[in-house]
Amino acid sequence: MANGYYDDGRAERLARADGLLAEVLAKDPNNIAALRARATLLRARGSLHEAIAAAAAAIACNPGEPRAYNEMGLSWLYLGELEEAIQCFGKAGRIAPRDPSSWVWMSGLGRAQIALGQYADAVQSLYVCVAANPKAFDSHAFLAAACALAGRHEEAQVALNECHRLRPGLTIAGLSRIWSVPIEATDPRYRDYHDRLNLGLERAGMPK
Repeated sequence: MANGYYDDGRAERLARADGLLAEVLAKDPNNIAALRARATLLRARGSLHEAIAAAAAAIACNPGEPRAYNEMGLSWLYLGELEEAIQCFGKAGRIAPRDPSSWVWMSGLGRAQIALGQYADAVQSLYVCVAANPKAFDSHAFLAAACALAGRHEEAQVALNECHRLRPGLTIAGLSRIWSVPIEATDPRYRDYHDRLNLGLERAGMPK
């Protein structure tokens, strides 16, 4: 739903999800899964402050909900508030270090660290990320970018090769097209950070 993995129909899928979530929350306003999904939906639409509020509502119902902290972290990331984002990703990791979804917040953490220029930390986080979910092609792309920016070019090439094995022909522009948030809805600070990620991808050897 949130990522643009389909060629078309994204708006229709988001609208359908909105209706289904409204039905669930009308019956159970404290349904944690629905509140968390609503945060994802709002983020996908670029309503980032509203997404944070929805994630906070899920956390209020269950302070031990790691995926809600991840959602909050992603929205803070797109708003350019990197320290806030890192705190949320870290909270998710402390709550559920062995959760099957841990690769998601480790990916977010690595991206935030790239944005801050903390390339060695980003490499470490993203290695944890790809170990937790080796099939996520975009995580291998992020790892390739972090390694390239850190000057670890052989590792960047290995990561990029794995990304292209999983998603043949992926380009920098193609990766941007499947982004979960419309780039125009993000804060200008985040767009600068996104440019840094793209620079890393270019240095790793991903075609434009």
